[in-house]
Amino acid sequence: MIKRILIIGIIAILVLAGYFIMRDFSPSSDETFDVSEIIDGDTIRLSNDKRVRLIGINAPEKDQPYYDDATEKLKELIGDGPVKLKKDVDDEDQYGRWLRYIYVNKTFVNLEMVKEGCAIAYEFQPNVKYSEEFKEAEGEAREAGIGIWVPSSFSITISILNADAEGDDTKNLNDEYVVFANEGTTSLNMTHWLVLDQANNHYRFQEFELEAGSFVTLHSGSGVDTEVDIYWASPKPIWNNDGDTLYLRDAEDLFVTHYSY
Repeated sequence: MIKRILIIGIIAILVLAGYFIMRDFSPSSDETFDVSEIIDGDTIRLSNDKRVRLIGINAPEKDQPYYDDATEKLKELIGDGPVKLKKDVDDEDQYGRWLRYIYVNKTFVNLEMVKEGCAIAYEFQPNVKYSEEFKEAEGEAREAGIGIWVPSSFSITISILNADAEGDDTKNLNDEYVVFANEGTTSLNMTHWLVLDQANNHYRFQEFELEAGSFVTLHSGSGVDTEVDIYWASPKPIWNNDGDTLYLRDAEDLFVTHYSY
């Protein structure tokens, strides 16, 4: 009998030990936290010093247009908290940040940032529970011309975006390219215009003028710039083969156009 009791006790101890080893100490969908810092337009720090990345959106990074506006908007929406955190599929990203949807009272903060034109919709596969809502909100904000979508007076056409280079993309960067076309009747000064993708990779045009009726190709790799070919000089592919969006801004950082595929 004593031996049997000992065996049962050992099993119970092992089960409890396994529970504490495997237990997920990240917050449940209903836990709330105070906020100690708004890091930027899509990242906060909690009072327990844990950083949280807002799922489904991407706000401008430091030194990019509208960074300060996005950060201030998130401060306005969150204040000092408390915030309620909800998880999708993944618990953390590669940087150890919790991936969460954030709520303050009845305000869905992630979605509100997109509605206010302070962030773009950005899929965090496989965390896509509200992807359609985010895309719809981005389209409405862009149509309204608010926040990051305040329109430029300039017009240009993106005639080709070749995202899938022949062979290995990483070894053929110059076959990944974008073709811009000036279909107007006057030349277009594109100096300091900004090209971005959904992940905030960005390229600034150097001194460049695109003549009326002319084309220029922006290659992802390296080379010597000419009147018809310019080079991002990226060490890695820019455009995702399975879908991405190009955003174009003028020298005043106003929104010119976008191209999704």
